Amino acid sequence: MEYKTFESIILKLKKYDEKITKLYDDGIDLINFNDDLQKIITNLLIEIYGKYGYEWISWFCYDNNFGEPIDKGSIKYYRKQDDKLIEIEKPDHQAIDEKGNPICYDIKTLWKYVEKQINQ
Repeated sequence: MEYKTFESIILKLKKYDEKITKLYDDGIDLINFNDDLQKIITNLLIEIYGKYGYEWISWFCYDNNFGEPIDKGSIKYYRKQDDKLIEIEKPDHQAIDEKGNPICYDIKTLWKYVEKQINQ
């Protein structure tokens, strides 16, 4: 999928999620009403990126707040550098590769990661 299309989908999902959350906060629960739409979106993304790719997309959107900063409080974070653990500033995003480098921390890096997975 082209990046611009992917970005547009993620941004529209974010806007949709914000609207649903706002309605829920106002006492209107549309969760059951939206089930079929969510299943359609899920099935299409699985068809394009496989289950593994979809899980990353889902994590990015719903567990990682669409890549927006998340307040981690006073939790300390570490990464491996030269076979030593060094403390780093609290990251906004928690996904890292095997070398401790952040991955899938914005829409572009998410797109690159899931595209790479389907092209392997």
